[in-house]
Amino acid sequence: MVCGWVRMFVDLRTLSEGETFGADVCIVGAGAAGIALALELKDSGLKVILVESGGLGRNKDVQALCGGENTGIPDHQVAASRYRGFGGTTMVWAGHCLPLAEIDFRHRPWVEYSGWPFSKSDLDPYYRRAQAVFGVADRGFEPERWTEEGLKLLKLDGETVDSRICHLYIESNFDRLYRDAFKALPNVTVLLHATVTEVTTDDDANEAMGVVAATLDGNRVAIRSRAVVLAGGGIENARLLLLSDAVMPGGLGNRHDVVGRYFTQHPHVPAAAIQFNGQKDWLKSYKDHKRDGLWIRANLAIGERAQREKQSLNGSAMIVERSASARVDEAKAVGFQSFKRIALDCAKGRRPRKFKYHAARILGDLDGLAVGLVRYLIHNRGGLLVRSEQAPNPDSRITLSDERDLLGQRKPHLDWRLTAFDKRSVGVMVDRIGSEFQRLGIGDVTPDPWLLTEDEAWPASIHGGFHHMGTTRMSDDPRTGVTDSNGAVHGVHGLFIAGCSVFPTGGYANPTLTLLATTIRLADHIKEKFGQ
Repeated sequence: MVCGWVRMFVDLRTLSEGETFGADVCIVGAGAAGIALALELKDSGLKVILVESGGLGRNKDVQALCGGENTGIPDHQVAASRYRGFGGTTMVWAGHCLPLAEIDFRHRPWVEYSGWPFSKSDLDPYYRRAQAVFGVADRGFEPERWTEEGLKLLKLDGETVDSRICHLYIESNFDRLYRDAFKALPNVTVLLHATVTEVTTDDDANEAMGVVAATLDGNRVAIRSRAVVLAGGGIENARLLLLSDAVMPGGLGNRHDVVGRYFTQHPHVPAAAIQFNGQKDWLKSYKDHKRDGLWIRANLAIGERAQREKQSLNGSAMIVERSASARVDEAKAVGFQSFKRIALDCAKGRRPRKFKYHAARILGDLDGLAVGLVRYLIHNRGGLLVRSEQAPNPDSRITLSDERDLLGQRKPHLDWRLTAFDKRSVGVMVDRIGSEFQRLGIGDVTPDPWLLTEDEAWPASIHGGFHHMGTTRMSDDPRTGVTDSNGAVHGVHGLFIAGCSVFPTGGYANPTLTLLATTIRLADHIKEKFGQ
């Protein structure tokens, strides 16, 4: 039977076998993208069902569904980088927000497969609306706006190296922000503990008809809808398209074998040591601190002219403390870093995240804690922690493993690959920052030894920031993209993708603000196309 429309959280485990739901829009995944999309559709007159694999809070058994194989860069953990439950990975997100730069949207001749199907100016109005998702007004990211508030920034040559302002939102957990609000939405049902196993289509796979969802104990439900939006993240969006192969053997939207390809992240890696000269009163601006009622931080970023001249990728760097470790691959003492994370959370007025994990690291590395504190207080050294853009690479990809999860579904198989171009771009940025620091008399920047080799090897300390992008990328050409500029899957009417899996390139900025902006843009398109 068709379940009558309700406005509440519904646990699929409590429903009878064989019930079905009907909706105008079915959203798969209640993370940042899914929640933002449902909020944007609240006054649209459309009936919305938001389907979430987890529940309210974390569940160990459901979280096990995030498992998968990894044959790429060994540091990346397929399961630990994703969270199921209302709020998704925002439950562990630090809240860093920064828009992409204008150059990130352009086609760059030296970056193969670069270029978005629209410009940054097209997305700017949606960036402003995205900030409202956090309950704050548009505060601006321009350095000039913040120097007027007393922020002391380095007088950098903006075309070579520039300062970029990052906002750090105190409350970034969408579960805490929006759980109560969703209880009162008149047109939205949230279906919990409902893991979507396939997208259903008509007999020719030309039109999406809905989804099938299941609980871990075997209860299944069919959801019919006029539009289906996959908002499960860069790994799961691609996996669901590949799993939905009942009509199309290669999966939906995959006529040209593009689904799952171009998997990109932001390589985070220690890259250089700094020996400072003289006063460092400016350094506070490049640390997390509160100004005009908002937590912000300035980062160093390579300028557009330098990227063009050196034919390199975009990238940014944080100035961090360097511990006494002689191994440059461990350029920070874990005890000290965990101490800083707990202290920063407390300073921002929020409960420390992953407290047990960080407390264990502190107790296990008391020497690193002591050395880090001493160096922080008296030593005149620092380091560069780089967060770089990765070039689109069709060989860096998600496929399906032969292993199966608790629901009998094939697990994702991740092969994250970086190239010599990605590595060289980090070296270019470190070199440009070093030149600017010498010009300004700030100090000497010494690249770490791994940057001086010509091979493709990266240090063991590399990680990707859990920023899964590109696997269902936008392109006007279905041979190089899965969706069009609106996030509509090529060749399947009524099927859309929300989230950073649609990013053609990812710049270096944390993707969440851009994810929200593109999702709000998609919401406007859905309202226009399917509205009453």
